Order: sequence, then C-alpha cells, then structure tokens
Amino acid sequence: MSLFDQQESYLTELLTSVSGKLITELQKENLRLTQENANLKLSLNNCKEQLIDKKAIALKFLIMQDIVERMTALRVHRITLPYERKEIDEEDEPNGIRLEISQAMLNSVIDERQVIDYSLYLPTGMNYNMNFLKLVEHTTVDSIDTEEGEKDISQNEKETNVEADVVYVPCLQQRHFKDIEYLRKILPNVFFDMFAIQHDKLSMFYGSLQKFLTNGIPE
Repeated sequence: MSLFDQQESYLTELLTSVSGKLITELQKENLRLTQENANLKLSLNNCKEQLIDKKAIALKFLIMQDIVERMTALRVHRITLPYERKEIDEEDEPNGIRLEISQAMLNSVIDERQVIDYSLYLPTGMNYNMNFLKLVEHTTVDSIDTEEGEKDISQNEKETNVEADVVYVPCLQQRHFKDIEYLRKILPNVFFDMFAIQHDKLSMFYGSLQKFLTNGIPE
C-alpha cells in the first residue's frame, strides 16, 4: 500500500469517527431541544388556560361590580318564596343565599324589553347579612309621603288577597319613599322592601366577592 493510500485510509477513518460523534451530539441536542420545546408548549397551554380562567373570573367580578354600582339606578331583586333559592349543604343546612337580580326599573320607568338578569351567590361567612321576609297577605306599608296613595295601595292589597313575592330594592344611598310608592301602585300585590350597602363597606364587599369567585363559587 502506497503512502497516499495509507493517508487516504487514515483520513477516511478519521472522518467516519468525527462524523459519527457529530451525529451523536446532534441527535442528543435535537432530543434535548425537542423535550424543551414540548415543555414550553405545555407551559404555554397552561398559561393560556390560566389566562382564560382569570379572564372568566375577572368578567364575573366586573359583572357583579357593575350590578352593585348601578344599584343607585334602582335594581329590583325578586326572590321566589318560600326560600327556593337558598343554597343547602349535605346536612340540609343553609350555607349561603343566591339572589336573582334583574334590572326591572331604571330612573322610575319600567321597561320590560330591557331586563337584564344575573345570579349573585352570597355564601355564609361572607359578612353580608340578608334577612328574608315571607309575606302571605300584606295590608300595611312603610312611611309614604302621600296618605291617599297609602290607602289606595292597602285597599288594592286587601282585594288581591294573594301570597305576594318579596322584592328587595337595593341602594347604595337611601332612596326616597316615592320610588317605593310608585312601585307599589303599579304592582299592588307585591311587597317592596329595601336594603343598603354602605359606601365604606363596598371595597370589603368587592374583595369578598372576588375571593369567592376565585374559589369557584357555583353559578
């Protein structure tokens, strides 16, 4: 074998060895990058899911915040009796209350075409107290400015003699009794009452609401 042939054989073996090592390293690097890419895709999908969940929670919170802030425009809460919307735990004990919230009146004008319904869950321990009144036959009214209106309303309620729904009119500020008087005139068989959320407690209410929404309170 000539010197040229020997050098050619040596270079061929060296090239084969180097290329083999290079291919092995490239395969290892490709495997590492493939695994890293898969992990990044998984992490990205998890981030997308978390973002969707956070957006859903944020949307629910904004809806509830909108409900509370717009209470000054008079929103009516209708609760079907007897207590059908109370949340019950495994031991048949109430562990919270769900309110059906509707915008049935805005600026003292009834417009049935623009009724917006929401469901608000108030868990026990939320420090948000709500007392319910079951009314079979309501024949008296709270303080109203007009005595004649009071007589007319009481007379209408006596004539209907039906079991009335209880409608709570929420407000951030105490509303004038003329609003209640107006409602009772157009719906004489329904008793209207009020509850209020104090302005200085509103941030606490929002915080508690967001906490329970984050924890997956059922709709």
